[in-house]
Amino acid sequence: MTIFKPSIFYFHHQTVFQLFYFNCIKHFSIPRFLFTTTFLFLHLLGVVFIAFGRIMDEIFFSGYKKLDLTSPVFIISNPRCGTTFLHRLLCLDGEKYTFSLLYHTLLPSVFYIKIIQLVANVDKKVGGLLHKVFNKLDELFFGGWKHVHPMGFDRSEEDEALFTLAAYSPALVLLSPWAYKLGYLNFIDKSDEKVKQKIKEFYLSSLKRIVYATKPEATLLMKNVFSTGRLNFILSCFPNAKIIYPVRNPLKAVPSVISMFTGPWKVHSRDIANDSEECRAFGKIAINYYAYLHEQKSIINPKNLLIVRYDEVVKNPTLTANKIYEYFDFEMSDAFKNALKNYTLESKNYKSKHHYSLEQYGMTEEAIYTDLKDLMNAFEFGKQVVSTQ
Repeated sequence: MTIFKPSIFYFHHQTVFQLFYFNCIKHFSIPRFLFTTTFLFLHLLGVVFIAFGRIMDEIFFSGYKKLDLTSPVFIISNPRCGTTFLHRLLCLDGEKYTFSLLYHTLLPSVFYIKIIQLVANVDKKVGGLLHKVFNKLDELFFGGWKHVHPMGFDRSEEDEALFTLAAYSPALVLLSPWAYKLGYLNFIDKSDEKVKQKIKEFYLSSLKRIVYATKPEATLLMKNVFSTGRLNFILSCFPNAKIIYPVRNPLKAVPSVISMFTGPWKVHSRDIANDSEECRAFGKIAINYYAYLHEQKSIINPKNLLIVRYDEVVKNPTLTANKIYEYFDFEMSDAFKNALKNYTLESKNYKSKHHYSLEQYGMTEEAIYTDLKDLMNAFEFGKQVVSTQ
């Protein structure tokens, strides 16, 4: 049984010092310096602001500590393997699940979430001006990702922001091309036990606050592509978690991962070429994730693990949803069945505008096949030309 210890905040300051050193000293450039110092300043302000809200939680909303999250559902896979599509598909079952929106994970405090909910309800009644403003902000901040990973402050999203707030996330590669050198970011499972425990307390405390502020009677539904390096960590937090593992051919997923997460480098690190060591190093992390999850999946109770193929998820989402509900013995409501029909019709019209290739990053199919031979054979993934999502 996991003993819950509330956490006001956890911040791994060593990571911040290292990234500052990489971006602003060792590999100094004016764009990197300005981007990095601005980000770190805003991050520090955010830490202080969030900590205040969480202190208010301890005073006014301490009931969150008693919340039971013993049987959540997690979608865990490698980046660019359909986790977002599948997550948002299951989120249509609003009667069964509760899930985090992006702003929940950016402000993991009952106090702040309740305030935002109150303001949103008032705004809706008086014409929705604030809603329109935030739609504009969504376009400003996330418009460049709409063909890769559609995002918005009030859209369902994974919980990686929690780890980013703690400065313990592989997603920090968005800030620094040299984040890959901090190997502990990629595999919490292999991190120092004391650090791991502090992150665990912060993570559990954050999820409890989010669920308490949204829909405490529902089942938590969460997804995270970087939790491929946290499988043991997740199971230590939730031993009875149901895990759905969408798997996609690495020959397609790996270059897509590089393309997506190196996008911001065009703003602060234009001197880093596509076929650079830094791009290949991040691609290697994606490859290592494949190998690690394939190796570690055996530790999961078979009754709690369902593997689905990416192509099946995308081509027939309704069949996939039925498969998931049948496997875990979940009851499917009529409302969810109807929502699935509409979602399937909408998804058929989607065509990716995200283009990439292994060659542009100086990588080869043969090398990936060699690194992941067991997985490639297990799922019968053959060599093929990679060019689009």
